[in-house]
Amino acid sequence: MASFDFIDVTIKGYEFVLKNVGYLLKVAIPVIFVKVLCQLLVFVWGFETQFLRQGLVLLPAFALEAVFIAGLIRYLMYREPIFVWGQLVSPPEQDETELMKFEPEQLAYLDRGNRRTYMQAGIATYLLIQVTMLAFIGWTSDIAGLFGSDPIKPPLHEGLPFAIELIVFAGTLASIIWLFRLVWLYVPVTMGYRLNDFMRKIKGLKASFYMVMTWLLCFIPLLMISSIFMSLILSPLPDGGAAYIVLRAVMRSLIEVLVMSVQVSAMTYAVHIIFAGKKEDRNE
Repeated sequence: MASFDFIDVTIKGYEFVLKNVGYLLKVAIPVIFVKVLCQLLVFVWGFETQFLRQGLVLLPAFALEAVFIAGLIRYLMYREPIFVWGQLVSPPEQDETELMKFEPEQLAYLDRGNRRTYMQAGIATYLLIQVTMLAFIGWTSDIAGLFGSDPIKPPLHEGLPFAIELIVFAGTLASIIWLFRLVWLYVPVTMGYRLNDFMRKIKGLKASFYMVMTWLLCFIPLLMISSIFMSLILSPLPDGGAAYIVLRAVMRSLIEVLVMSVQVSAMTYAVHIIFAGKKEDRNE
């Protein structure tokens, strides 16, 4: 089973975004604009706790987000310009040594041709995953609401429920970790790898665990820093005022794009290493 160093790919993700932050922000302007607009509509219509309706309002943002992510993956791999506002935005000149190096093991699975097909496939896969997750979150929130008002009484035998709860918890946790790999299926699709090859490469629980760790390392530090930054910027403004709401939506969208860029970049490096069948040396 192929594996990767989750700390290594996380560092690579941060490095890539920091080196290309100007270009990425430039091509992410429409994504940020639409995300801000959709978030304001969610607030105005009062859909903050209605996840299904919130998801429908956010669908245009997800669509542009998908285009941006697919372009980011192709840019990281091949330095292909990212498509935005109906045209390709030329990236700054790059050192050829920064391009990904492909091993023979990778080239056996990879198809670099037909960029448009893989872009469209990656966008469609990302949107399908987002819609599925929204439907699942909406369904689970409805179920939680039903049981919240009338909680189920525990059985009479206290030892048995604890054992069952422990087994259910362990099984649920293992299932969530295993299923976590499916959230990132759009990455190998956009790169040009076949899904059946990818699923065969990451069979077992270990690869999913590494993906979870990569996601956490990309998410938690940026979340902590951004939370402090947002509190400092928003604290002088009256809570609930128009300026507060708009500025919060803008900052939240910027942070989401930043976190998403780091996570996707790290996962792209991870998939690249997985198909190489070995760990990659950062000093190469």
